[in-house]
Amino acid sequence: MKQLKTLPQNQEFYAVYAILIATICRIKTAAQVVSGFTEIGILYTAFLSILLPLFPNVGFMMAVVIAVFSTLIIEMGLRVFAPKAVDAILYKRYTSMHLPMTILVCLITVVLLATSGVLSFKNSKVIVNQLAPAADEVLTDPIDSVYAYKQREWQMQFTLDSTEIVQRFTEESNAVTQAFEQRIAAKSRELTNYHRREIRTGLSFATRKDQLRLERDQLKAECAQALAALKSKKNTALTDLKEEGKQALTFVNTAYTAQIDSIRRVNSTSLQERSQQVNKYGLGLGWFTLVCLLIFMTAVILERVHAKGSGIVEKVEISQYDFMPPFWVNAWQALRERVNYWLQDRIKRFQDATPPAPLPANKEELYDPTAINNLTITLKLDQEADDQKEKVVIIPSKRRQIGFQQDKHTADTPTAHTKDSYAIKGTPTQADLRQWKRRLKDYKKRLGRHVQKKLAAERKGEQAGKRTLDAIDNNQRWVDHYTRLIQEYSTPK
Repeated sequence: MKQLKTLPQNQEFYAVYAILIATICRIKTAAQVVSGFTEIGILYTAFLSILLPLFPNVGFMMAVVIAVFSTLIIEMGLRVFAPKAVDAILYKRYTSMHLPMTILVCLITVVLLATSGVLSFKNSKVIVNQLAPAADEVLTDPIDSVYAYKQREWQMQFTLDSTEIVQRFTEESNAVTQAFEQRIAAKSRELTNYHRREIRTGLSFATRKDQLRLERDQLKAECAQALAALKSKKNTALTDLKEEGKQALTFVNTAYTAQIDSIRRVNSTSLQERSQQVNKYGLGLGWFTLVCLLIFMTAVILERVHAKGSGIVEKVEISQYDFMPPFWVNAWQALRERVNYWLQDRIKRFQDATPPAPLPANKEELYDPTAINNLTITLKLDQEADDQKEKVVIIPSKRRQIGFQQDKHTADTPTAHTKDSYAIKGTPTQADLRQWKRRLKDYKKRLGRHVQKKLAAERKGEQAGKRTLDAIDNNQRWVDHYTRLIQEYSTPK
């Protein structure tokens, strides 16, 4: 489908504004480009916040694609609907079926304009914030490094001092313990000596032994008291060491906090200044996007007014492709038809190669047993028939043929009989006619099977074998023979 324009009817009006309209059309395109770039940012941010938790790996790419397509929908929609809305007003298309079209076109135009304006205005600050240089912030890394170094230094010094205190008091405790253990051991040996003297002399030294036990217990108590005093001194020394470390850390923390607060005040001032600049320039960019949107609408209106004033009429040239189904629909239909044809062709070939159903079995003859109730029959072999004078029924002796039993259809082959062997002398019976018809049907079936083999070979581009051709010729002769017999004896004379 092509959109064509007629030549201007009012040449004077066209010439006056032709250059203006050509220039403003280019400005209209530039205004749409600016508006589109300001819309993509906020759409990308919105879709990224939704898609990134759901698709962590491809959320970024999906957000970019959706934002670009959404912007194209808005801007291309304005490029299509805005001229139609202006034409609806200029040509007063308010009657008949033009009215609902005019209402919907104008409504969609207003919605697209509002959407474009809101997105562009709100995203202006985001764009300025991304493009504006960062605030001059003072880094706290050197101060943090010094503070961490002092903390590590104090920790190492405290570890060394505390280890030294513990080691010193441990040595003193060991010395005190060893001294008291020697004195306690001396009292224990003296007590043991008095016990032995009692055994040797038979005298009693109970008073002395009690005194020695008391002195030994006093030594143990003094030892425990001395160890407790050393432990108390050790704890006091460690406590004093901790207090000194806390005071040193308090001084370091105070100095560090003061320096950090000073840097934060400086950084806060820089951030406030940058925020004020972003707000100011972002607001300016937002108003500029609205001006671009106004330029776009003004350009559309002027262009359509110039076309009407010049007498330019838009016409549409259509082709057959505009009313045909899409190519993918035709491709799918062609594929379905080709597959359907291939399946139906295979089914038909299979059905044609399937032989007809076999003939029904020959009907058996029925006898009436009541008609021979009073008949007496003597059965004898034929060897005794010469010497017997009474009435007998001869049953010829018959031996079963040695070997495989012949199939009933084997006797029907052309080599098993000839035309003369089935010649009927006299008038044929109904049983003969039924047998001929059965044989005729069998030969027709064989003839059709061999003909199908010949046709299958020809479809493959091959030539049928000699055996197949001989079989067709032989079966055709038998079909002609039995057809002639049946016609001859069926025709009343």
